[in-house]
Amino acid sequence: MTLLAEIIRVSTKGATKEEISDELSLSSAQVESYLHFLRARRFIVLLDRRDYFPSEKGLSYLSLYDCASDLADVDSPQGSCPKSEGAHGGLHWNKAEVASRMKDIIER
Repeated sequence: MTLLAEIIRVSTKGATKEEISDELSLSSAQVESYLHFLRARRFIVLLDRRDYFPSEKGLSYLSLYDCASDLADVDSPQGSCPKSEGAHGGLHWNKAEVASRMKDIIER
């Protein structure tokens, strides 16, 4: 999940396969495999047959991944991930909720 998030992060300003490979120290075959996975699930899109950019779904995954990685104690079932919802204040997710939301994003 970390590598998927990092590929999405690298692509936020547009990135070629070579740039992703260099940035994340991946072989061409690895980049090809991960990009195929991400494109098949509509997490990234290819523009002008050259540059990869995250889709809205990819950005949602990255945002949720970043939130989950900020959990204070990932081994604690009480861990929470604050997410503000405008004027309604904060909403706290436990690890099971974060995992469920990530799965929902992937399966959409």
